[in-house]
Amino acid sequence: MKKDILVSIVLPFYNGKEFIKETLDSIAAQSYKNFEVIVVDDGSPNKEHSEYLKNAIKDLGDPRFKYFYKDNGGLSDARNLGIKACSGDWVAFIDQDDLWDAGKLEAQLSAASLNPAVEFIFTDGRMIGNVNRDMGVASKNGLEEGVVQDTYTRLLKGNFVICSSVIFKKSILDKVGYSSACFKICPDYEYVIRFAEHTDFYFVDAVLVSYRIHGANTVRNQLKQAADVLSILCDRKLATKKQKILATYNLLRNISALAGSWVRKLAA
Repeated sequence: MKKDILVSIVLPFYNGKEFIKETLDSIAAQSYKNFEVIVVDDGSPNKEHSEYLKNAIKDLGDPRFKYFYKDNGGLSDARNLGIKACSGDWVAFIDQDDLWDAGKLEAQLSAASLNPAVEFIFTDGRMIGNVNRDMGVASKNGLEEGVVQDTYTRLLKGNFVICSSVIFKKSILDKVGYSSACFKICPDYEYVIRFAEHTDFYFVDAVLVSYRIHGANTVRNQLKQAADVLSILCDRKLATKKQKILATYNLLRNISALAGSWVRKLAA
C-alpha cells in the first residue's frame, strides 16, 4: 500500500459539542497518517458549541485538522463545502458523533491498492448509544468482502451503507456531482445511490466504525424520511425486472411507514 495517498476527511458540525472530541480523537488515532481533516461548522447557532470545537481542534495541536465556518445551510451544504476544500486523492466522510477504529483508513486503502479499479469503499460498523454502549453490529445485508456486484440494484431495496464508513476517489465527483440539499433527513441514501449509478462499491468485511444512535426519533422526522425515500425512488432508472421489484418493495415499505407515522401524528 502506498503511503503517499492523501485522504481528505470531511466532518460537518452543527451544535455537536457532546461527542466531537471523541470523534476528533478517533481520527487522530488512525494508523494511516497521510490525511487532512476538513471540519465544517455549519453555522452552529449556539456559539458555545463553535468555541468548544475550535478549542478541541487547537488542543490537538495537529495542522492536519482545519476549521471552516459557514452560514447554516444543512448537512449536504456543509459536506459540499468540505469536499470543495479537499486536496486529497480520496475523500472520506464522518459524522460529528461517530467514531473510527484505528485501522479504518488503512484497511480501506489496502483494499484500494489491491483493487485499483475500485472507486468507492465502505465498511461494516457497530451501533452505539450515548455512553458508547455497543448496541450491535449494523446489518450487511448478506454482503461478503469484495466488490458488491450490481450495487445499484441492491441499493434500490434500501440503504446498507454507513455514511461514516465511506471513502471514494475524488475524481468520481466529475460524474456523480455533489450532495443534494433537497434531502434534509436522508441525504446519505440519495447521494450513495447516485454513486452506485456510476460504479460498484467495495465492501471491507470488518467492523471499523461506531455509528451513534441517540435522540428522539420523532414522528415528524419519520414522516420526512419516508417522504424523502419516496422521492429518491421516483427519480431512479429501473431498467430490469429485479430493479423494478426491489424498488417497488422499498416504495411500498416506505408508504406503509409514512401512513403509520401519519396516524401516530394524528393520535398525538
